[in-house]
Amino acid sequence: MEVFGGRELRGVKMKFNSSYWYKRATEMRSVANETKNLQSKQTMLGIAHDYDLLGCQFEYREKCALRDVIRTEAFVHSAKGPEGTGP
Repeated sequence: MEVFGGRELRGVKMKFNSSYWYKRATEMRSVANETKNLQSKQTMLGIAHDYDLLGCQFEYREKCALRDVIRTEAFVHSAKGPEGTGP
């Protein structure tokens, strides 16, 4: 899977994709479910929701990038097969 949004953080290259954010949301919900303090639980569930939104945004970017690759002349030419035969 393509990874987007490479970012430097204290000299370490960070890469994010939709799977990363969906996993973070799941982890945050797991911690929230174990928390007894209602305010803390609500805050964590809100954060999990925001992580899901980030996952959706990155998933959209991944799909758009794939669509753009498929539309390139090199990809279309390679999909035709040898000597321009094929679909």
